[in-house]
Parts: sequence; C-alpha cells; structure tokens
Amino acid sequence: MKLSRSKVLLTLMVLGTTGFGVGGVYWLLAKPRHEKATEQTFRDTERDGSATPVTPNSESPSAGTPKAASTERRLFPFRRVVAIVIGINNYPHLTGTANLACAESDARSVGDLLDRHYGYQIVPLLGAQATKAAIETAIQKNGRELGERDALVVYFAGHGQVIELAGHGEAGYLIPADARLDLKDARDASRWAEQAIDMQQLTAQMEEATAQHTVFIADACCSGYMTARGSLERWDLKNFLTGKSRTVITATNRRQLAREDATGKHGYFTAALLNELSKTDAASVLDIYYPLSRVVPEKVNGNMQPQFAQFGEGTGMFVFIPMSIPKEEIESDLNAENATLLANRNAGVAGVINRAANQAKQKTTYAEFLAALAATEYRFAVNAEEQRQGWEQKFARYHRNALMGDVWAMAALCCCYEKGLGVEKDLAQVVYWARQANRVRQSPGVGSYLIGYCYNKGYITPNSEARSKEQAKRLFAESAMKGFGPAQLAHAGNLYGDGTQLSRDQRQAVYDLLEKAVAEGVLLANVELGLCLLEDNLRSADAKLEARAIQLLESAASKGFSRAHFFLSQLYSGQSVRGKALLTARDFKKARSHLLQACEAGHATALLGLGTLYFTGDANWGIAKDLPRAFEFFEQAGELGEATALCLSALMLADGSGGIKDPEKAKARLEQAVKYGAPESDFMLGKWYQTGKVYQRSDEQALAAFRRGADKGHAGSCFHAGLMYLKGEGFKAKWQSEGGFHTEWHMGLHYFVESSRSGQPDAARQTTINKWMLDFTRYLEGGAFSKEIDQALNTNPSSVDAFGPKSPPGGNKQGSRGQRQEIVIHSGISFSSLRGNLIVEATQVAKQWRTENPDSFKYFCSKWGVDPDSLEVKEKAAPKQKTP
Repeated sequence: MKLSRSKVLLTLMVLGTTGFGVGGVYWLLAKPRHEKATEQTFRDTERDGSATPVTPNSESPSAGTPKAASTERRLFPFRRVVAIVIGINNYPHLTGTANLACAESDARSVGDLLDRHYGYQIVPLLGAQATKAAIETAIQKNGRELGERDALVVYFAGHGQVIELAGHGEAGYLIPADARLDLKDARDASRWAEQAIDMQQLTAQMEEATAQHTVFIADACCSGYMTARGSLERWDLKNFLTGKSRTVITATNRRQLAREDATGKHGYFTAALLNELSKTDAASVLDIYYPLSRVVPEKVNGNMQPQFAQFGEGTGMFVFIPMSIPKEEIESDLNAENATLLANRNAGVAGVINRAANQAKQKTTYAEFLAALAATEYRFAVNAEEQRQGWEQKFARYHRNALMGDVWAMAALCCCYEKGLGVEKDLAQVVYWARQANRVRQSPGVGSYLIGYCYNKGYITPNSEARSKEQAKRLFAESAMKGFGPAQLAHAGNLYGDGTQLSRDQRQAVYDLLEKAVAEGVLLANVELGLCLLEDNLRSADAKLEARAIQLLESAASKGFSRAHFFLSQLYSGQSVRGKALLTARDFKKARSHLLQACEAGHATALLGLGTLYFTGDANWGIAKDLPRAFEFFEQAGELGEATALCLSALMLADGSGGIKDPEKAKARLEQAVKYGAPESDFMLGKWYQTGKVYQRSDEQALAAFRRGADKGHAGSCFHAGLMYLKGEGFKAKWQSEGGFHTEWHMGLHYFVESSRSGQPDAARQTTINKWMLDFTRYLEGGAFSKEIDQALNTNPSSVDAFGPKSPPGGNKQGSRGQRQEIVIHSGISFSSLRGNLIVEATQVAKQWRTENPDSFKYFCSKWGVDPDSLEVKEKAAPKQKTP
C-alpha cells in the first residue's frame, strides 16, 4: 500500500536497539539482541549543549494515536512532527532467541524525550500493541495525514533478522510482537514476508512518497551525501532544512548483535542516542550519528558499529530543534543573506549548517585513496611517530566517511587495514570494506578492483588458487574498462605476463593502459612503465626510451614513492631489475641517495639491501663493513615481513656476529621466515637440523625441510633432499641385496634432476660429485648445461664419493654404460610427466639394452617392477606415474 502523495516531511529514523545496520544494499537489516554488557557512560565532544536527565514516561496511550501535547509546541520551521516509538520486549510466539529486557523502556525514554524536549507528538506502540498490522497502519495513517512542513520520526526497538533468499540475495525484516516465527529457521521466505515487516517494501513506499525527509539503508546510495550535496557548500540553510532527504541510523551493521547493559535499563545504542538528543543545541541527523559511531563501539569493544545512510535525490537533512531555541533566532538564521554571519555562529541552527559544511569539506578524495595505495608501512621510517599520528587521524576520518557510504573512504580503509596505516593490520577488514565498496553502484570501477585485489592476494579464497587468479583478472579487466587507474595498471600486468610472447600491437596496448594509469596519478604505473621501457631499451638501444624511463621513475620518487626510490637505487648501481631492466651507465652517488631515501620511508627490501651492504662492505657505495649495523637493518626489514632478512638475522643471532648471540631468537626468526614461505628458510632450517646447529640434530626434520624448499624450486634444497634420499638418510630405507639400491633411490634421482634443471651454477657443481650423476645431467640437459658442468669439473677435477659405503650405481658389474641405461630408463618411467622427450629416449635405450645385455635388463625390470613390454614401442605412451 503506497503512502499518500501529499507533501510530507517524512523522516523515518529507525534508531533501534536491535542489531540492524547499513551493511546491506536495500534493507534495514536486523539481528537478535540478546547479549549483555556492562558499563554505560558516554562522552560529549561533537557539539555544544548540555545533556538533560531523561525520565521514562510510563503512560501508554492507545496504539496509533498521538499523545496529547503537554505544552504549546514550538516546532518552527516545522509545523507538526509525529514520532512513532515502537518497543517490544516479549515475543510470545517467537522461538530461536530470548526475549529482550530494555526495548520497551528504550522506546518510552525516547518518546518522553521527544515529547518534552522537542514538542513532538508521540505514537507509542509498546509490547503487545506493536503488532504487524498496528505498526504498518500507524506509519501509513500518519504518512497520509501529515503534509508540507510536517515530519514523521519512527523509532523501533525489538528483534530483527536477515534471511537468505533462494538464488537471489537476502531480505531484512523487523519482527513485530505477534510474529509466529523461528528466528533460526529462514527456509520459508513466504512465511517471513507474511509474519514480519519487510524493510525493502517499507522503504520503497517511503521513497515513492512526496516527502522531504525519509530514511533508508542502502550502501548503493549512501555516497550521495558526500559527493553530490552541493547545498552544504552553497550555505543554503533553507534548502538544508526543508529540502528532501532520506536517512537511516542503526545500532549495528547487518551481521552484528545489538547489546543491552547489565542493569537492563537501556541498550548501549539507545543510551548514547538519548545522551545526544538531550542536549540543548540543535542537531542534524548527522550530528546525532557522529558521536554514536565513536562512543558505542568503544563501550562494547567494537562489537557494535552504528551505521548511517542517505538515499534518494534530496539535498536536505532533518534537524532536531529543541523547543528552548527561540523562534526569532531560527528565523534570523533562515533569513540571513550573509554566509559570513552564519559561519561565525557555532550554536543553534546556524551551528548545524556550519558543522555540515565542515564535514562536506572533509570528504575523502580519489587522490587520498591513491596516496594510501602508494603508502609504505611506516614503523621504521625516520619520522615514524609523525606518520603514525597523521595516519591515525586520516584513518578516523576515512572510517567515519566510509560508514556514510563514501566509496573513496572505503577504498582507503582497505589500504589502511592491509598495511597497518593508523590501525592494526586486519585482512578480514580489507575484504569487508572491499565488499562494501562493491555495493556502491556509483563507484567508477573501484569496487570490482578492490574485490579483484582481494582475490589476487588470496584474501578471498574460492575453490582453488587458480580460480582466485581468474576471478582477479576478470574483475581487473572489468574495472579497467571503466577507466579506473589502479585497475588499468593491474590489467596491463596481466596482459604483459613475462613480456616474451607479446606482439608489437599487444605490447602497445599494455603501454597505453600504463600511460592512462600514469595520467590518473597511480605512482606504481610510473614504475612499471619505466621498467618496461628499459627492457625495450636493451633490445633497441634507444637513448630516448631510457630517458623517458628515468623521468617516470624519478617523478614517482619525487612524490615520496619508496618503491621508485628502491628500483632507482638498483638501476643506478648497475643491477638489473627483474633480470631485464638495466641502465647503460652507473651512478653510485645517485644509487646511494635513492637507497637511503627508500630506507628512510621504511621500505622493507631497501632495508634488507642496506643491511647486506653493511654485512659485506662495499667501496662503490661508500659503505664500510659493520655487522652490528647490518643486523639492525636486517631486524627492521624482518619485522616488516622480509623473509630473507629474517634468515640473515637468524644466522647472526646464532653465531653472535651482530653483537647479540641468542639461539632461541635465532629459532624464532627462522621459523617466522618459514611461515612466510621463503624457500631459503626451508633450506637453512634443513641444514641446521642436519648439522645440529641451534636445533638438536634430526635427519627426519632435515629431510622434511629440504623437501619443502625443493617443492618451492630452491636448488640447494633439491640437491640436499636428493643427497639424503640417495644415502638413505631421514627415512627408513629398505636396501636391496645387490647393487647398492634402496626402494626410495628414485626420489634422490628426482631431486637431483630438479636441482640440475634449476640452472644454478652451484647446483651444477654439486652434481659433479659422482661420475654417474655427471653422465646423467649431460645426457639430459645437452650442450649448454654440459658446458657448465665441464667448467665445474675443471675447477674441481677430483671426484669424491659422497655417498658412503652403500652407494647407488657407480661401480657395479654393469659398468658405466649399463649404469647410464638404468638411470635413463628408470627416470623415463618416474618423470614422464616432467620431461616428455626423456621417456622416448628411454624406450630406445631399453630396446638396445635388452638386445646387448638381456640378463642385466631382466634384473633391472624385476628389481623395479617394470613391464618390459610397456617400453617396446616408441609411439605408445608409457603409463604415467605421479611425480615423486
């Protein structure tokens, strides 16, 4: 049933003590209130005006009828304001939750205060009176009767719930006193619609009314106040008071429970609300909301977060004006033509507009989001305390603005929670605010970008990591199409890949995206475009490309972007970045300057780099060896999550080279690096277990650590895992009676192969320890790798048998040819999924071997359980086995 289309000043303020919030897109969402808390005192810092005591009125006039005014009403500039106050403690037919203690007293107190302090006419619906029919009738009846310059205030205290709708989202309901429902059973949506008050339908009716002020919960529309409320900046007080608006204030977000205090007198939210409404100064709904958003979470350890939202096309805002403010003063403010006169007044109606104008000037900007996106964790910056204070202030403003639907504030909060800017790191909050931003329909791609970012970082985990990356790519592309700069950068990165398979047109498309992101002010785009240009310069030797690249990087560095400083330090020192970008000339003076600036900003990898320079000393950089200083920088970088720095700190703590010897701290640093997933930490942990350094010697733990590192591609871990398997260490090996084999020998071979394939010179040298391994790596890898192995042999021609008395094949009766045949065939079976051409070669060798030495071949097949026929025909695929 639609409301009357008469001129209605309708401010629906659902200011309840139940758990309903602004988190949803379309509804006033509610949750049960049954938790108790303690302590109830509230501060007053937002606006002037003392709070007066609140005395609950015990009278309960008939439902739907305004209580007679006790005094002559001074409502100017309003003509009539009706407040429907609804409170329900007992639900005789509601199961799945407890009754409430404070809802009815909350409603009485709010009604009494609005009557006595503001002169509103009260329609109380308490307890059993608050049926579904009575609530809907009261709102519809007063909506039809109230006209221009009239207002309707609705207060609800009771239970609420959000239910899932089959296949299409959620629905939010307020629960009347006569509802016959199970709060925990949301399977029958039609029953909920019949028994409870559907907030989507209710707010749709109010939105269609020709009202000047209504209230609704909708993230998709909340941003209208912050981004399009021109009246706040035009100082149009008349429009501010009488213009159309829709507002909702709620006790919690859509997933929180509202709480009552231990004494049962009031809910925390209503206690704070009464404190604000009791003040003698005029207050907009925004003035009421600001202190609630701060005070209520403080009292319940963040478990309640009041919400504010505006929707619709209006430019006004409802104002609570106490009867104590003279009509002449209000008229004077309304008729004032000089904005300066109003600006100098902080009380009364003028104070309301001045506070609103000030808040409008503090709305979050796109530039502020970009600054948060580019910011580095500041804990070890030279001005860390100054930055901490600054970010705490920014965070508080972003949080307040985000609660009102400011999408740039939501985006900035994601950065703050991820990096610990002004607040403790909290990845769950990153995801929460990304999702909130994604509900704002007016956002220019920011929501899809933030959700994509969460998928890309693994903060949102679907069924598989691959699916996360796919989701991220899709969302980045979608956001980039809308012209959102950070998404254009991310999309360009996805298109670019490693840069080796791009056509000229594809490369140009990537560059176009990066140029757009640079123009948007995304500093990381400067860096990425600069590095791409330097890579091109290696192929074309074009001085203009190098100059443009340096200009992009220096521009980002001049704006304080620490990553640009770090990369410039690498480039100017003659190092390549990502193995591709390189400058034609070195300049260590510039390199040192940029490295120090990156460190001063607290860049973790820069701190690691500076620590490494102090660890070794380097005359080019003008840095002398200083181990205590090296240790200091390693510690700082480690605290910022730099895993390699944690490993180096652990080494220095283990041997005391940094001035402090502490084996337990060494363990803690190394184990933290392992948690971060650093391959070198697994290798180091394996060596410590293997040698008994810091840890008690354990071959089993050593092998487990080496295997973890090997699985991450660490060459040293591959080699040592292979070595332990071949020697039969770290597991229970079952040795064969002939040939020096054990049942897990093939695992050793697997890890040696992986070590050789890594291309690391050290790994190549290690494979030359045994002649049979040298032959095998030569056979597998071909000319280029054989040359590396030959170089290693020339530097160390003596071959040492490192395997001990029970060695794998190396001196058996078959000789080197038979040994090589066995290795190739067995590896062909074991590693068919890794190296397709190897199994083809294995079939060829098997045929020749069977012909030349059938007894040896038969022994091999019986020992390893190989079916000789499966290797006979080259064209037939050998049975695939899982890679060890």
